[in-house]
Amino acid sequence: MKRTTPVMTGVVMPGGWHYKENGKMIVEEAESFTDLIAKLAHYRATNSMPLGDPQADVENYICTNFPNMCGRIAQPPEEGVDPIELSYGQPVKKTPRERVMQWAANRMQKVGVVEFVPMDEAERRALMCAACPMKRQWNEPIEGCPGCQAYVEEIEVMLFKLRAGKHTIIMNDGHMCDVAGHDLEAASWMEEPALRHRRNYEGKFPEICWLKEL
Repeated sequence: MKRTTPVMTGVVMPGGWHYKENGKMIVEEAESFTDLIAKLAHYRATNSMPLGDPQADVENYICTNFPNMCGRIAQPPEEGVDPIELSYGQPVKKTPRERVMQWAANRMQKVGVVEFVPMDEAERRALMCAACPMKRQWNEPIEGCPGCQAYVEEIEVMLFKLRAGKHTIIMNDGHMCDVAGHDLEAASWMEEPALRHRRNYEGKFPEICWLKEL
């Protein structure tokens, strides 16, 4: 049975029928919406990739990047909410250190501007994080990878700058939230605007989590 679609298939999308994934052109040209789906499916099959749901992925790409093609009004990206990198319509799986690096990098332009909570609030948060089942070490050494340590040190410098050298008594350095991917020590000090990435993970945090209070 033919599936319905929110896409206005009778109107050619800007730039012609095409499909990109994480900025990479996957299907450069297609004759129609239906042909675009078929070419995406063919691309994945010939490259031994998971088929996924080509139609849903094409619809998501078009409706996200060209919302008026789906009868929607373009909405400006919400400030402070980190974009989620997708592959085949699913979040890209990253290592703990890669997640922390991305989270920190997304905030480096705010160094010197990020506002901090009082010390007693940072200590309260840190204490909750220390006992959280979602606490995970992100800086553990990798045997046989000397370059990995340099990578870790680069992240630690970024985090030190982000939190302006502040430290809680608990000192959750080197540990991350396995749900949202942020460094626990740095996040414990930050005011709400720097923590809006949490909105990507609503409903996934443990019952006792200070992020749910924001």
